[in-house]
Amino acid sequence: MTSMANCASCKQRGEELLKRLRELLGIQAVYDIAVALRGPDFFAPNLKYIFTCRLRYLAGVDVFSADVRVSREVALEVVERAAREAREWVNTYRSSFNHWLDHMEVALRSMEVLLWKAGGKGEAIRELEELRMLLQVIWDYAFDFTSMERLAEFAKQLSIVEL
Repeated sequence: MTSMANCASCKQRGEELLKRLRELLGIQAVYDIAVALRGPDFFAPNLKYIFTCRLRYLAGVDVFSADVRVSREVALEVVERAAREAREWVNTYRSSFNHWLDHMEVALRSMEVLLWKAGGKGEAIRELEELRMLLQVIWDYAFDFTSMERLAEFAKQLSIVEL
């Protein structure tokens, strides 16, 4: 009898959780962030580390349940590897790269807006701005609009990039 009561209680809690999740995902900004938490479809571990893993951390994803990047900073060499991954991805599956890029850019902007509305700290908002700038320069490199040297010059100016 006890197990039946526990099962009914679990089912009720599960239904309440699903209802709340539907409500949250009905908020466009939350949906935009949730979609980007999955990460890139193409094998791109450096892009995932820079963007997806940090977004997961900023969104409060449990450090023990998913790959997250706790550190605000990322090494310049990781940025350069990510840029080369992006270029390879563009050359192989351009539409897939653009799809991921769109989701990531919107998620970073949505996170920034949510933080701003919640009275978020300036440094967190600045980090999101810099992540968007880094995403843009990686896009520029991926589509051959800039060189690796210029990408590195730009990245070095960002507080989130370690030399």
